[in-house]
Amino acid sequence: MDLEKYDRSLFNIAADLVVNQFIGSWKLPDSAVTLRSFPDLELEQNQTVEWYYKKLIKLRDSSSARDSFPKSAEALSKKLDKTIHGDHSHWGIPKDAKGQVDAYGAETELDRMIIQARERTPSKYHGTIPGEINALIDSLIESRKPKVDWRRTLRIFATNSRRTYIFSTMHRISKRYGTRPGIKVKQFQKIAVAIDTSGSVSDTDLGIFFTEIDAMYKQGAEIVVIECDAEVQRTYNYKGQLPTEVAGRGGTEFDPVFAFLRSNRLTHYDGCIYLTDGCADEPTIRPPCPLLWVITADGDAGDHLRFGRIIKLS
Repeated sequence: MDLEKYDRSLFNIAADLVVNQFIGSWKLPDSAVTLRSFPDLELEQNQTVEWYYKKLIKLRDSSSARDSFPKSAEALSKKLDKTIHGDHSHWGIPKDAKGQVDAYGAETELDRMIIQARERTPSKYHGTIPGEINALIDSLIESRKPKVDWRRTLRIFATNSRRTYIFSTMHRISKRYGTRPGIKVKQFQKIAVAIDTSGSVSDTDLGIFFTEIDAMYKQGAEIVVIECDAEVQRTYNYKGQLPTEVAGRGGTEFDPVFAFLRSNRLTHYDGCIYLTDGCADEPTIRPPCPLLWVITADGDAGDHLRFGRIIKLS
């Protein structure tokens, strides 16, 4: 989705028209945008954001449309004159160095809102949701599932972990005394996860990357995200909250991530996982910790990916 071609205010309204149809019996604020907000425009249910956007843009720009649908034209004018409920003005911001709007945040946020709307709808009303909409939501949920079994995969870094915690648990019997509580030993891992944010990585692949990161996080690993295209753009601890944008969208080089890890050797990482399409020159800097390459389904998993194992997403 190229958000640069859209009027952001009208896109906000069109997005609300889609999402608010899934609320079911939940009471919306009086300022919420619904199909009833445009009583004489004859908007159809269960259409796409693009479909509603085209209707709204024609209503705004065509004098004949405004004359034919006066109530809706007046409603649209009022909504454009004030802050829209559920404003999404942060979507697609910031732009990259070439002025391209980053659509990753918009698509991720809209998917999340649609799924959340159904989850918040009482189950007894799920039967009122059209079958094609349910199928769409099911496909969104399926696409957001991780492609890698991270419980198993993270074990390759377990023997390298330096942090071991011992705690009591009623679920185990003490081997020494034969009573409860027993002792459980758990290793805590700190993983550097590099994300290829270059222009060759699609917004869809970025969404897949963060799905995988979230799955790692839920396995108990401490995740430090490194966003990098031709250079490291930013680093941050992942805490279970998806970002609304990523930094980069330029060329691709792998060495800056490994140089960053080597320059921060006092920070111990149990492993580095590099999420990328693999489209870059062979790295020359060896990372200071075990490395795992995770390559997109249509990416290049060739011999140029040195220093670690390779997993290709299906």
